[in-house]
Amino acid sequence: MTILGYGLWYWALGHDGISRIGLVQFLQPVSGTLLAWALLDERLTGSMLLATILIPLGVGIASTAREAFRPAGDDDYPVQRAVKQPNLTRE
Repeated sequence: MTILGYGLWYWALGHDGISRIGLVQFLQPVSGTLLAWALLDERLTGSMLLATILIPLGVGIASTAREAFRPAGDDDYPVQRAVKQPNLTRE
């Protein structure tokens, strides 16, 4: 199961890039909590339910805010600004 997860993660990174896929990491506690409740009959506390609501809400806010400030046509704008690519051509 772990190899499937890693495979899907790297496929998604190659398909959309880290700036878009990175926010998905924050949903892992939500999916883990819901799977534990559904499959293992774990008890959900009030704080767990609150976090299960707030985490996706925060991810949604972060993704829409990032989209609002991105220049048109620039998929990985923050990465491109932060990391200057070296010039590897020889003259």
